[in-house]
Amino acid sequence: MRRLIFRPLVLLLTFTTGLFLTFLLTAAGDELARLIDEPSQTIPALFCPPATPDSADLCLQSDPREIEEYAVYATLINQLSATEQGGMVIIRDRTMIGLITDDYVEDTTDDYLDDALVEVKTRIPSVEQETFEDFRARSREPHALENLFSAPLRIKVISGPELSDYFSGGPVGWRLLYRRYPDARGILTFSTVGFNREMNQALVYRSFTCGGTCGHGSFVFLVKEGGVWRVRGEALETVS
Repeated sequence: MRRLIFRPLVLLLTFTTGLFLTFLLTAAGDELARLIDEPSQTIPALFCPPATPDSADLCLQSDPREIEEYAVYATLINQLSATEQGGMVIIRDRTMIGLITDDYVEDTTDDYLDDALVEVKTRIPSVEQETFEDFRARSREPHALENLFSAPLRIKVISGPELSDYFSGGPVGWRLLYRRYPDARGILTFSTVGFNREMNQALVYRSFTCGGTCGHGSFVFLVKEGGVWRVRGEALETVS
């Protein structure tokens, strides 16, 4: 008699346990699928390039703006590397607006910035006003640049005083520079980057100079699409 009562109880307990485990597994599966389809908002969307032997790990930087600035610079360096295969590019270690000229001196103050930005705004109407304002405010003073660039070209960051030493004698400076850095393709300079509030628009000045009559510079407008910075306009190109 006891055996007859005990067997149904065992079957009922087994059935109930199975239902409970099925419910738990289903709920866990749904939650896992939700996490895969809807990543946590705490996961950063910023791309951090890998560290190189000559640079620090940019992911260790705590300032999201700095990460985005170097992402913008990397986009422009990659654009340059499409035409300057191999070798090395020299980058000025402080932001500036203008070309490296034969009579380069450490003072890189730009007096025509306001007039230039009026022209840039006319030629690239997609740039938001707050992007202009941020660029104007941050470009008044030079900012230090470190070798945190992620690019296929080898990078040499060089100081203003060293550049001034090369060009103190005029055009012969290029010959001295290339004698010191025979693999160099030229000198690249960047301004500080201006962003809008959402940091999906950027305005920056960049120049590339490779000799007394070899160089160009322009204001570049970039838009972040799908997590990638893309060039969407240029204005006021200067050619030497």
